[in-house]
Amino acid sequence: MQNMMRLAFLYYDKGAYVDAAEILSFCKAVTGAGLVRDNLLWGKLLCDTASTNWASAIAVADEIRNNQNFVGRFETKNTTTTRSRAWLLHWVLFPFFKGSIQGTEHLLQYVFDNRPNDTNRTNADPKMFELYRSVVESACPHLLRYICAAVLLNRSRQHHFRHTATMTEQIYEYSDALTRLVQLIHRSALEEALDLLPEVEELLDLDYFLCDLKNDILESARSVIFQRYIAIHTVVSIPYVAGKLGVSKEEAEIWLVNLISSSRQRAKVDSVNEQLRMMPTVHPVESTMLEKLESVRH
Repeated sequence: MQNMMRLAFLYYDKGAYVDAAEILSFCKAVTGAGLVRDNLLWGKLLCDTASTNWASAIAVADEIRNNQNFVGRFETKNTTTTRSRAWLLHWVLFPFFKGSIQGTEHLLQYVFDNRPNDTNRTNADPKMFELYRSVVESACPHLLRYICAAVLLNRSRQHHFRHTATMTEQIYEYSDALTRLVQLIHRSALEEALDLLPEVEELLDLDYFLCDLKNDILESARSVIFQRYIAIHTVVSIPYVAGKLGVSKEEAEIWLVNLISSSRQRAKVDSVNEQLRMMPTVHPVESTMLEKLESVRH
């Protein structure tokens, strides 16, 4: 098996990442034989990343994460270092952001959720999973940019948005247009948030991990901003929204109608006065209880 590992390294060294990944998958299926499983998993993660096999890379990263937080039956503590967790948080940016939008949700799970991805790992200490947020805060605050991008792309995870906004206020060592945008939205400084969008667009153009998701991030940011805007205003001017979005009044009206349809708010379009009039919304008791349970669980 050691010779198989050496062969996998030779394939990796010459750029045959798919062949190297296949050999490592075979080695991974074999227990014992003097193999260092942690080295094997990291090698598999690198090969899958280099060959853009994002689904496999995410699965291997999840396994590494679970192993990092595993406490053996006869062990008293976990010996995983901050450096190892920081390396993992950096490597997962490739499959999470270069794979698909759905992959970005995994980053939020890594940072905020204290549950193992593998439900069979009963010896995984939930407290260990909380350390990834501490790693970001203490060792790699620049990753806050990607956490902010992830919460904007996954608007339904409102509790994660609040946690992320808190992190942007607590981490003084790092700040950029994207982290400031999340801060402003959280503070309901919506005019300032809208004015910041051109700077955010420039940042996204220059970022390797985020450039492909630029349009989705900007659209999500606009949706989040105006969802909060219509939540605190009873009347919304359609020409005002058109000006902020840089579109015609007709396009702005359609955009607002679609935004309202995707939320649980109700509104009526006043075409004569070019306004959107918000209507009182009564949330069902079941929905309110589910929201409260979800916030408590996290």
